[in-house]
Amino acid sequence: MKLKSLLTTENKQKLVNLILNVGATLIFNCVLQFLCYPMFEKKLGTELNGVVLTLISVVAVTAGSLGAASNYSRLVKENVDHPSNGDYNVILLIGGILVSIVGIVYLWIKDLLSPTSAIFFSLLLFFTVLRYYSDVEFKIKTNFLRYFIFYLFISVGYVLGIILFNLTNIYWAVAILLGEVFGVIYAVFASDIFRKNLKISKNFKIVLSSVSILLLSSLLENLTLNADRLILLSLTSGTAVSHYYVASLFGKVIALLTVPINSLIISYLIRYNGELSKKMWTIFVVASTLLGAICLVGCLVGSIWILPLLYDWFAVVKPILVPAILAQVLFFLSSVLLVVLLRFFGEKKQFTLNLIYGIIFFVACIIFTKLYGLNGFVYTSLFVNALRFLIVVVFGFIAKPKQNKTEQNTQENA
Repeated sequence: MKLKSLLTTENKQKLVNLILNVGATLIFNCVLQFLCYPMFEKKLGTELNGVVLTLISVVAVTAGSLGAASNYSRLVKENVDHPSNGDYNVILLIGGILVSIVGIVYLWIKDLLSPTSAIFFSLLLFFTVLRYYSDVEFKIKTNFLRYFIFYLFISVGYVLGIILFNLTNIYWAVAILLGEVFGVIYAVFASDIFRKNLKISKNFKIVLSSVSILLLSSLLENLTLNADRLILLSLTSGTAVSHYYVASLFGKVIALLTVPINSLIISYLIRYNGELSKKMWTIFVVASTLLGAICLVGCLVGSIWILPLLYDWFAVVKPILVPAILAQVLFFLSSVLLVVLLRFFGEKKQFTLNLIYGIIFFVACIIFTKLYGLNGFVYTSLFVNALRFLIVVVFGFIAKPKQNKTEQNTQENA
């Protein structure tokens, strides 16, 4: 497939897919960000809500990373190594159990462990692993109607969960858990990925290697995306976590679109057989930059109009609104461009770029948060995310894509 055909073939269907893809995730995130989290803040208070937001970040960093890594790996390997369902299901089962144990240990370290928290938090972690992976068949087959319904099921689960939480004061994780369970149940009946459950193929080692590399990359990316809660709770307070969360809320919603948009991009790029030309990379960079500018303006307008209605202390965070949102938008843009590099340069190059970014981010943010508190974190995060975006853009122009096996054989036989 040539670049021209990639950009022009079935444009109407691609537009419909894009609308379904982004629409599904927007519904999902809007329910989470504008219904569930404000309800947690209202019922639990600013300080305790900051603790809950941090625990949700632990879920995203651990369970989310494993599920997303498995998802990306299958997208990349499906047409190359033809893995079996069991190759991934074994990884998800063992990994989900290990992630649940890590979650219980974290609760114990933070002195938050109880029988109720251990049961529901570990279940949340396990089902989150499955949910992050569960939409992979819809992406492979580009069936974005089922993808939309999948996220609609999750959103309905969240709504029912938050209603249950509000009426009964049951442990907060139940509200999120119900949504994850709804999504997994839908995937079980609407796709084949959980059939032939634990039967592995001859390519299991290849799959395990791919998931492992992508897991490291996803861990770095999710650690930085959720670093505000992890670092601020450790070095400042739960109140600072809540303040930064609200300031960056609309930016976070944009950043959370990374996974669905990346999935849409890679689902089409795996059908493209050419190299990443400078012209093609320029198109991606210019398009993403324009998208980023639109997102920044939209986030600022939405924040000023909507957030005062949800949080009566919004005026406290207005001074950090622009840098907090801009940092998230830059993170989103570089993450989208990185998935393009994943397709053409492989998992190791993507991991290397994320590793460099992760080291710089954490070292700088820890130092300046200790020195200057919340403001130190805000402006350091902005600087490092801007640096990441520039590095990714430059790398795409100067690096040489790896050759696939077919291309190598062609050259050797020539």
